[in-house]
Amino acid sequence: KQLVRTLTLLALVATLATAAHAGWPKPRELNQRARIHQGVGAGSLTLGETLRLGYWQRDIRQDVRQARSDGHVTFREQAHLQHELNRQSRRIWVQKHDAQRGDLDGDLIYSGKR
Repeated sequence: KQLVRTLTLLALVATLATAAHAGWPKPRELNQRARIHQGVGAGSLTLGETLRLGYWQRDIRQDVRQARSDGHVTFREQAHLQHELNRQSRRIWVQKHDAQRGDLDGDLIYSGKR
């Protein structure tokens, strides 16, 4: 279990270092990544939930790259990105607080809480 926590922390540090170098993701997206990693470490996210949240994070990064591709992000593109970040924030909260629990080995544990 300690090894999984250590690897998760190393992955987060590597992600932050790469992101800082590339100029994206912005602080909000970085915060969302950190929330996902915290949920994994605490056991409040299952493997499947973590993967789905990661796919949504990837989609947001692709949307940002597409919006920046012409050198200017329009108001409409900014609004779309903001909307996607809001949706992702809600998804993270819901998945971290549902009744499913994942232990550090990736097994699914159901608790009686909701």
